[in-house]
Order: sequence, then C-alpha cells, then structure tokens
Amino acid sequence: MNGMIKVSVIIPAYNVEKYLRACLDSVVNQTLKEIEIICVDDGSTDSSPAILAEYAAKDPRVRVITGPNAGTVVARKRAIAAAEGEWCLFLDPDDWLETDACARLMDRAAHTEADILQYGFRIEETESRPAAQRAASEAYFNRPAGRHPAASLFETIYVKRELSWNLIGRCVRTKVCKRAFAEQCEAYSINETDVYAVFHIIAHANLLEVFEDRLYHYRYGVGISTKRNLDLDEYGRMTGKLETARELKTFAASVAERFPDAPSVAERIGRMMASTLFTSLVNRVPREADRKTGFGMLLKACPPDLLAAALAERF
Repeated sequence: MNGMIKVSVIIPAYNVEKYLRACLDSVVNQTLKEIEIICVDDGSTDSSPAILAEYAAKDPRVRVITGPNAGTVVARKRAIAAAEGEWCLFLDPDDWLETDACARLMDRAAHTEADILQYGFRIEETESRPAAQRAASEAYFNRPAGRHPAASLFETIYVKRELSWNLIGRCVRTKVCKRAFAEQCEAYSINETDVYAVFHIIAHANLLEVFEDRLYHYRYGVGISTKRNLDLDEYGRMTGKLETARELKTFAASVAERFPDAPSVAERIGRMMASTLFTSLVNRVPREADRKTGFGMLLKACPPDLLAAALAERF
C-alpha cells in the first residue's frame, strides 16, 4: 500500500466533536482511493477521540496519532513525520473537502513541476456578516491562476499579500514537508500557525502554482482566530507563538543568502504576532482582572523592544 499512496491528508484535531464527522466523511468518501488520512488527537477532552477511533476501525486508511495537548504546530509535526504519501494536503477538522478534491489535485500534479498546489475556497458562514466582509474573505482565499517561483514568494505572500499565507487550501510535496516541519520548533502554538509553517515550506519549494477550482469548504467563525472572547488560559497559550517567532528569526538568517527577503519578513512576522497578542488581550479578554494578568503574561513572553516596535507600527 505504501507505494500506492498519492495523498496524505493531515488533520490535527482538538475538541471538535461538533464538526469532525463532516470533515472525516468528506475525506473517506474521496473519489481518489489511494490516500491516507492522518489524524492527530491533540489531547481532546470531548468525544473527538471516540469519533476518530470509530472511523479508524471502519477504514484502514485512517491513522490516528494520540498525545497530550501540545498545540497545532506540534500536532502537524507528528503527522508529517508519519506521512507516506507523495503529497500532503492540509485540512482543519472543522472544514471539509469536495469529494473529488484529491483526484483533481493529483490530476493537476501530473502536469506541473510545482512543489505547492494552491486551490480555491468556498466560505461557509456560521453567522451572517456584511457583504463587504464576506467579499474580502472570498478575495483573500481565491486568487487568480498563476505560477509563482519560490524566490519571490516571501515578498508575494508576506509583504505584498498577493497570496494568502494559509497552509489549508494547499497541497505540498511530502519531501518538502518533511524537511520543512522537521526544522520547526516544539512550541505550544495554536494561533497563527500557518504563517509559521508556510515560511519554512517556501524555503524548500521551487514553485507554487495556483488554480482556481474551489475544493475546500472553510467554516468561517468557529476557530480560535475568530473566537470573540478568550479566557485567561486560552490567552496564555496563545503567547506560545512568540517562540515560533524567535525560531523563525534564526531560520531566516540561515537562508538569507538564497532568500534575501527572509530576514525582513521574519522581523515583520514577529511584530505582527506581538501586535495581535496585544490587540487580542484588549479586545477579546473581557474581564479587567484577566487583562491585567494577561498583560503580565505578554511582557514575560515578549521582548520589550519587539512589543514596542509592534505597537509603534500598528498604532
């Protein structure tokens, strides 16, 4: 079977019992059968582990990796280390795929030398939003068809923002993923993990190709990035992403000769992470006492010069 696997579908799962079955159904029913489905139960406390076990018992292509709660970065690292397919497709557990997504991706893969395939989204609203906001989301995730060499991707994605920095909605050659994820640190990070992972992937890729087929259903409004209120524990865990920012700065310096834009992009990402941590504290932690405690957490995790630069840039 190992030599026949075309796509490794990577699904990190943490307390997503409400949406997990729809996600898994969309994958086990793919028209392309030469796939494996690697699910990482990241220490869930709801019925997610039982649901994963149920699907694994019914379909041998479903592989479940279990471990203590360690965040999305570590969960994906575990999955990639175990992947045996030619390509890795990243799927969040509250989203789902068109049933012919893998088949269409592999058809495209047969006609390109690109290491990264980017495809389109269908935005599934969990609550109504103004038309302008919905249109902005559609435009962000759905870009014109085209080919982008790796040498220009740091600027295209992180500076000009002509492409998204999301890992979902992309299919990446496994050999690239294994190199990229092996380099990433073991930080507890559950927020802005895609911006970190894609940075490493770019450094090992040759070409990104965009095609416009809308194969991914993105359930807007249910993840932590769009959650309105955070408790103190959730906010404290979010500060773990600053460890990824520190690692990214070191990694960027090591590839600067090949990618001159990488160090400045890494600095920009660090400021962005510090800035979003501050604004999340102000806008999403409702209790005043928790905000005071959370500010202490932020100061402990974030170098003062980075926080100052981030706030000066934003405000």
